[in-house]
Parts: sequence; structure tokens; C-alpha cells
Amino acid sequence: MIFNEDEFKNLLDDFEFVKNSKKIEYCNVPFAFDIETTSFYQNDEKKAIMYAFCFGVNGKVVLYRTWDDFVKILWCLHNYYNLSNEKRIIVYVHNLAYEFQFFRKRLNIVDIFASENRKPIKVLTDLGIEFRCSYIESGYNLENLGKNLTKYKVNKLVGDLDYRLIRHNKTELSPKEEQYIINDVLVVMAHIQEQIENYGDILKLQLTKTGYVRKYLRDCCLYDGNHKKNGYKYIKYMKFMNMCKITSELEYDMLERASSGGFTHCNGLYNNVIIEDVYSVDECSAYPYAMLSELFPVSSAKLIKRFTSKEFYTYLKTHCCLFNITFYNLKTRENRYEHILSYSRCFNVKNDICDNGRIVECEMCSSTITNVDFDMMKNFYTWDKIEIWNLHIYQKGYLPKDFIKGVIELIYKKTTLKGVEGEEVNYMQSKQNLNASFGMALTKIIQNDIKYVNDEWIENEVISSEQLEKYNNSKNRFLFFPWGVFITAYARRNLQLGIIELGRDYLYTDTDSLKFRNYEAHRLYFENYNKLCYKKLEKMCNFYHLDINECNPKNIKGETKYLGAFEYEGHYKYFKTLGAKRYIYVDDADDMHITIAGVSKNNGLIYLKYKYKDNLNILKNFTNNLYFPKNFEISRNELNNILGKEKEEKNEKLLMSATGKNIHTYVDDEIYGTIVDYKGIKNKYHEDSFIHLEECDYSLSLSHEYVNYLLNIEEFTR
Repeated sequence: MIFNEDEFKNLLDDFEFVKNSKKIEYCNVPFAFDIETTSFYQNDEKKAIMYAFCFGVNGKVVLYRTWDDFVKILWCLHNYYNLSNEKRIIVYVHNLAYEFQFFRKRLNIVDIFASENRKPIKVLTDLGIEFRCSYIESGYNLENLGKNLTKYKVNKLVGDLDYRLIRHNKTELSPKEEQYIINDVLVVMAHIQEQIENYGDILKLQLTKTGYVRKYLRDCCLYDGNHKKNGYKYIKYMKFMNMCKITSELEYDMLERASSGGFTHCNGLYNNVIIEDVYSVDECSAYPYAMLSELFPVSSAKLIKRFTSKEFYTYLKTHCCLFNITFYNLKTRENRYEHILSYSRCFNVKNDICDNGRIVECEMCSSTITNVDFDMMKNFYTWDKIEIWNLHIYQKGYLPKDFIKGVIELIYKKTTLKGVEGEEVNYMQSKQNLNASFGMALTKIIQNDIKYVNDEWIENEVISSEQLEKYNNSKNRFLFFPWGVFITAYARRNLQLGIIELGRDYLYTDTDSLKFRNYEAHRLYFENYNKLCYKKLEKMCNFYHLDINECNPKNIKGETKYLGAFEYEGHYKYFKTLGAKRYIYVDDADDMHITIAGVSKNNGLIYLKYKYKDNLNILKNFTNNLYFPKNFEISRNELNNILGKEKEEKNEKLLMSATGKNIHTYVDDEIYGTIVDYKGIKNKYHEDSFIHLEECDYSLSLSHEYVNYLLNIEEFTR
């Protein structure tokens, strides 16, 4: 289809424009854009071209084939609506970083907001067209974005476009292929329209997923139904924030080093062993529970330069503490089957032995930790001597009441609205906001300045002191960076206490779940732990005069969901792990499930079932150096049999990716030439810059260091 201005104008209307506080007008309807590309090699060089694109306007879609058509569309919008820097249209692109690399030299870019090099979140052109990334805004890939639509039901089509076939803009597309491309844009527009209706107008849409919960909780903390910065609530909270400032670059650097994510590891005793009769438990909202139940820094830090051993241990009990520490002759305690100190979090390490990235023992190592981490170190390790320096202490207390009330409201809505007819939107909003509520607390304060100048990405280091001053004095700040550091520390501790209880029965853990043997032997521990969770929440609620039932609401079935409690997740007939993010299991229904970092759950499982046929054979072959090729050939009926579908008369051969993953290669050089498509049609091509996509293989190999540790594991497991 060749661009026709009159036909395109038929999609346009006198759409409403809304004005923000900076007097910039934005069109209040969804626009979306998506391209389809072909990657190939020519003269041993990686190349890629765009062969089709869809442009969506308020639920309607057009499909064109050339970049000239794309530029004409933007000019048509510019002229029709008299767009400028003060009057704009937002065009949403799912994974803007990809499309931008193709079109960036064809437009005049006047402003960019990017999270990192080559990762634009918002792009403004001189035509008054502003591109935004709907993937970063939603946090979902396109398939899940479609599944989570509540009102305008559109699903991403899967499997109808073979990306290995070379196409160009003269390649004829079948109606099925065209619909596949069109649906991608329909899904994005449906999502944006739902967001516009849910939040009021397009100005309320945030740039990032965490932006929604950030705004919600900021409003909870600072405002009473209005946004006046002279109200009593605002003044009171800002007074509290003024007492919670980062005191120095030293403190911030230490907080960065002490911050760590969820604990994910396996018991090396069971690496590469098929274990029968395995159980799994899962913590209910582990991070929100920590946020509500624990004590956090509620003051600026005080640097203690001189202190005795007795004073240090007193500070550990009475304050939240952050400090540098050196351990001498560090060893794992007897009857401990896990190692919690990450090598990557240490410095000055000497003569170490590691268990897949975790220190088993060493002559010496230094790290930056909190008092919560130190308590767990005492449970897992012994040492001859420690040295402490740069000790920072904070007054400790519960997180602010209004912040906690906001999190409780999200928990309450997520639980009580799930499955309730007519409340799908509120449930989805509360679920997404609760899941994102932790991440915003650990957002880095000091980040390099990313700019895009003269078609080049430039990353400049910032002056740390200026960034910290800006953070400390912000009139919109309602968070304190140390909170995020301690949230994860508490969550890791809660999980690691379970590992201690399980002892030799412990098999594997990932952030908020435990997999182990002999459930009945440990049932009482989990029951008592869950009671403790309730008591800790009750203590917080009594302190703030809140209703404990809102922390532990009932779902639509009348079942109480106890926050922080370990819930029985299931029983596995067989379980096998090869390390962190590498495990497979067979449930009681004989269904196999895989988790392998670097391999798609869907594609990887199909490949394993195709190659090894039955579950036990897969388990036996799930071992070191297991190889997933770039692709493999499978008949459609073989695939249908694996997927539990009926056979088809047309049993053609299919080429499938075994990993479901691609290698992205950014190329900034101009290319042009001639290419022949899969139908034998020749055509010229030209791209100013592009991304080459290529399926990648994957080898499930263990590091040499880890293999050596496993060979001698009994020596270190007493």
C-alpha cells in the first residue's frame, strides 16, 4: 500500500487536546507505530532492513512499506493538527529502542529522555511528534500486554510470521501475515486507550511502570485530595524528609555497595541430582511485608569514627547500621548448606573458595553490609577477627504512616478485587502498583547523563555532590534511598532463616520461595514463622492505629491471604537443579516445567521434549554442557503432539528456535544494495542505521571454579 494523504486524513478527526501545567497541549487519543524487519548476512556483514510498518490512529490501522511513507505520515499529522513544540501527538512504540535505531537519522530529534545508552524512553521530534515506549510504560511484553487488557480485548497473534524468511518492501504479504503485523499495533492502542480511560486523560500516563506507583504513593504521603505544597500534610512530611538526607558521597557509595537483590542459589550437594518427592513454599508479598513490618532508617546517618567493640554491638541493637567490614579466616559454619556472601559484593579478597559466586571460605575479604546482613553472617559463617570502619548509624522506626497506608490499600485491593466481575481495572492497577512499589525505593540517585547529539549517543559522568544535593532538597521527594537497601536485606534474611531451618533438606531458593524435602519435618517451623509475621504486622498496626485485617484481607473465596506468610506452593515428583536460575521439575500431573536463564520456558521445553521424548530422559540429560542450538527442525504434527493439539493434514517441516532468544547487534553505518526475498523477487534496499537480530544458541555449562567446588563439596559441607 502506497501512502495516500487523503486516505490517511480519513483516519483523523478533530480529536481533543489537553494542556499540561507547562502549557503544552497533547492529543488525547492513542497513536501507535510498529515495524517489521528482516535480518540477513551479505558478504559476511550483518544487515537488516524494514519491509513493512503499521501506524495506528485511535483504534484504526494503516500498513505501509517504506520509510518515505512513514515520514509523509508524520508530516501529514504535523500539518493537519498544526503541531509544534507546544502542541504534540504522542506515538507509542512497544520497545522504542528497537524502532528508534532504524528511524533516528530520518527525523530531526530535538529532545530525548533515556534510561541508559541506546535505551530511549521518550523522543521528541521537531514535527511535534513525541514517541514513547509502551513496553517501559507497561512493564509487559506484547503478548502479556494483550492478555492483561480488561476492556478492549485484542491478542497478539503468535506463530503466523516466520522471521527467518527474507522479505523486503516488494514482498507480497498474505492476509494472515498482514493481520499479524496489524494486531501488534492494535494491542498497544487498546492498552493506551484503557490507560487514558482509567487515569482520566493521556497526561496522567507515566513514562515508566514504577511511575504509576510512585505518583500514587507520593499523593498518599504529600497530599490530601489536592496538590497544594502549603498544606499541613505536605509540610509535615517534608519536615520528616528534611531529617532523612544522604550526608555524603561516602555514605551513598556504601549504600550502593550494600544494596543487593533477592537471594537465588542452590544447595551444591544436590547439584545435578534427580531428587524425588520435593516440596515448594512461597512467601506472600515478601517485599511489601518487609516494608510494613520492619524498622528502617528514619534519620540522616551519623558517621561514628571511633567506637569500642561493646559500643559497636550496642549500635547493632539500637540503630540501623551501615558499615565496611573485613573478615579474617572466614569459614562456613557446620551444618550450613548455603553460602550467603556474594563474591561480587566483596573487595580485597584473598585465597577464596567459591560456590557458584558465593564465598565458602577465604583468608580475607571486605564488604559493605547492614546490621541485618551482619546478623545473618553470624548464622552462616565463623571468623577469627573482623575490622569495622566507616560506621554509619541511623535512628530506626517504621516507615511513615501515610506511606504504609498506601501500600496496605494496594494489598487490600489486589486481594479482594481479584476475580470480582467489574473490578478488573482496579485489580490490575493495584496488582501492578504493588509489584512495582519496592523497585522505586532502590532507584539510583546518581546516574550518568545520557544525551543524543548530532545522531550520536553521549554519556557524561555527573558531579555526584550536585546530584545528592538535588536529591536531598527535592520538594517532591517522599522516599529515602536507605529504605530500599534495608527492604531487600530484610527479605533476604527472612528467606535465609528458612534455609537454616531446612538444613540438609534444603535444595533451592529464589527470592521468595524455597524448595526442599521432608515437608512434615518442617511444617511446625513454617506455622510458627507465619504466626510471627502476623504478630509483627499487628505490632505495627497497633503503633499506627491501623486495622490488621486490611494487611491480611480475604479473597473472593473467603480465604485469608496472610502477608509475609510462607504458603504451600506444591509438590514435585522430580526436581533437578544445576545452579541459580537453572532447574526443572515434574509436578504431580506429570507436567514438566523449566527455568533456565538464557532460554525461553516455552521454546526450551519444546526442544527438550522433541529431543529426549519423556520426562525421565529429559531429567537425565539435563546436565552440564547441555546444548540448545539456534534452531531445530520439527514437523507440525510433532509440535502439535508436544503441545497437546490435534494433528493437521498439512504436516510441513518447521524451523524453531531452541532458545527463543536473539542477539541484538546495533549498526550505525548506512547500508544499501540489492536483495532477493524468499519468493525470488529482487529489490533495492537502504537503511541509515539498524539492529541486526540473530537467533542465539545456549550451552548450559558450569564454570570451571564451580565444577571444582562440586567435586570437593563434602570437604566444605560438614
